[in-house]
Amino acid sequence: MTHLSGTSLNWVWPNLVNAVIANGQAASPRNIDTIELENVEIDYRNSTYVFTNRIRRLNPVFHLVELMYFMDGRSDDLLSKYIKKMDDFINPDTRRFDGSYGPALHQGMPWVSYMLTSDEYTRRAVLPIINREHIVRPQSKDFPCNIILGFKIRNKQLNMNVVTRSQDLYRGFLYDTLEFQLLQSLMASLLRVDVGIYHHTIFSLHLYQQDIGLAQRAAKFMPNAEDKVLADMKPKIPEFESWDELWKWCHYRCIFAELATQEVLDFPADLPGDDDISNAILAYIQRQNVVPLGPYTNWVNKWLE
Repeated sequence: MTHLSGTSLNWVWPNLVNAVIANGQAASPRNIDTIELENVEIDYRNSTYVFTNRIRRLNPVFHLVELMYFMDGRSDDLLSKYIKKMDDFINPDTRRFDGSYGPALHQGMPWVSYMLTSDEYTRRAVLPIINREHIVRPQSKDFPCNIILGFKIRNKQLNMNVVTRSQDLYRGFLYDTLEFQLLQSLMASLLRVDVGIYHHTIFSLHLYQQDIGLAQRAAKFMPNAEDKVLADMKPKIPEFESWDELWKWCHYRCIFAELATQEVLDFPADLPGDDDISNAILAYIQRQNVVPLGPYTNWVNKWLE
């Protein structure tokens, strides 16, 4: 078993790349060549909200849109409007993602919230993402990678566990980690506790053969002073009075993200438009720098350089 513990994703990711390349074994599921490191455990002591790397240039808003989309319970093709490659995973008959986490989060997070509010020390605040429909539909292009989320309050901190069956280190891992750590922060705000440890268990951590060279180069990237300042910035998380309020906060930003792709100029009055997440989404869609309001708009501005 490989176990890494670090201050943030920015520190952990290069070490994971080096570990997979040094210790991974060849594996070719579905005849796709990878190198794979089995049974990886990762602890993050601080939440990460941005990831800047001049080689691995993440889409700076995709994880924001995806989390809001999941919290809204959706499985339609909105995500493809932010990363075209997502089209490869859509069911061509339904134009929906068979493995979307949206239904699970939308239905299950109210239960998680209730359990944590009712019993500070509960061990029942767990959310299975994989379900029977996924098991009986094994040939789908979109099979959930992250299969269980878990939450515990200990020492007035919200700890979060993510269990993953399969994780592509160069592509999906970074987005998943960023959005789930944001979810942990949102839940901590709702529960009036601090953000605790984020623990990630991965059965198969791998790099596709075609990505190994890029991953090696990106892992050697040394952040400059500006990168370090950006990596340390924290978003302004609202204080939510109820689960319904948290959900509506996500729902409105999901609708905003959808309308932004349609080049709507006049957004409904009840939609956000002057917060860090909304500004970042709009700046990304319009490919235009904006006045920075926090780490997300700062990241988009840097990405546009």
